[in-house]
Amino acid sequence: MLIKTNTVSKLKETINTLAKESKNGVLVCKYKEVIGEIHFFSGKLIYTVIYKHRVRRWKRALLKAGIHTEIKSITFEDEQPWEYQLFSHELAHKKIGMTQVKDIIRTVAEEVFFELSGYLDLEMQWQDKIKSQSGLALVLALSNQEVNLVIENACKLREDWDAQGLKTLSPTLAPMGKTSQTNESFSWLLDTIDGKLSLWDLALKNKKSINELGSLLIPYIRKGVVKFKEIPDLNISNPQPVSIKSEVVEETQEKKSTPSFKSKTAQKKSLLIACIDDSPVVAHNIKKILIPAGYEVLAIPEPMHGFSQLIEHQPQLILLDINMPNANGYSVCQFLRNSPIFEKTPIIILTGQDTNIDRARAKLVGATDFMAKPPDEKVLLLILKKYLN
Repeated sequence: MLIKTNTVSKLKETINTLAKESKNGVLVCKYKEVIGEIHFFSGKLIYTVIYKHRVRRWKRALLKAGIHTEIKSITFEDEQPWEYQLFSHELAHKKIGMTQVKDIIRTVAEEVFFELSGYLDLEMQWQDKIKSQSGLALVLALSNQEVNLVIENACKLREDWDAQGLKTLSPTLAPMGKTSQTNESFSWLLDTIDGKLSLWDLALKNKKSINELGSLLIPYIRKGVVKFKEIPDLNISNPQPVSIKSEVVEETQEKKSTPSFKSKTAQKKSLLIACIDDSPVVAHNIKKILIPAGYEVLAIPEPMHGFSQLIEHQPQLILLDINMPNANGYSVCQFLRNSPIFEKTPIIILTGQDTNIDRARAKLVGATDFMAKPPDEKVLLLILKKYLN
């Protein structure tokens, strides 16, 4: 599929079509030397990329979400953007929260759509990708409604930017100023203009929107006091943030990553067991067994809707029912195993169908062990002891 368009509405229309068709793949956007990618999984937006200043854009989004981190040395696959794989890595190690990741994806997408909307003749080409993503993609991806809202916000920013007479000025450029020729009342801003930070970077550093920063600079641009130049992207092996206090970030991360249902004592001593079962009776009985034994229990009656809870709290072991009205337990088990966060988490199958065929099928989808339902107290505690030592 090859499309040429001169309107943002056509881009939005294309994305809506991909969402309706539940497409898996990448929408590649080109304008001269500018190349962007919009990654989709089951019609939902996973991540957006423009290769120019890719690392700078990602680091800005991290800072806006209150995260100060460095790129770790992990193995990347070609099927996903490296940023997305880093999210999986950081979530698995509880260094970042689900809400923060969603905020980052939205922030990056808004910047990308802002920049793409400035091109009058944008070429778009769709590339199918057959390989499936991890279960994490379904939770973190933006729905079509969320994407449309991001595009609307980006277009509003672009309209205001153009209306100020800044249409030909890219926010990826770095301004350079001569403070000796400026009004002292704005020296706080001009002092930071040294040709090392882009307009996007400066807006974040000075806690301004890109349009607020542009309006402050317009008088100096017209006088020729402020000039602009191209700057390189940050080094991907060790990107440096614009500026942020690490101790404030650590406090924010701690607050966001702490499960709300745990007491202070439980945070230090208790192991968390997730029970995925649509029966409230089963969940109640498991709590009666495990809580007196010193465990915390996270009850999840609907697995797909509860997947974000699993990622947020990352239980040490998962009890999984096979027969549920809205989900097949075997599929859920394989779904969890495909996520890097739960690939090593013990998953114990709960079922009333204890046959050799059922056990074999459970092993094929990655189950750790098999247990008859309703669970016997002694058997359940022995299994937990076996896999949690």
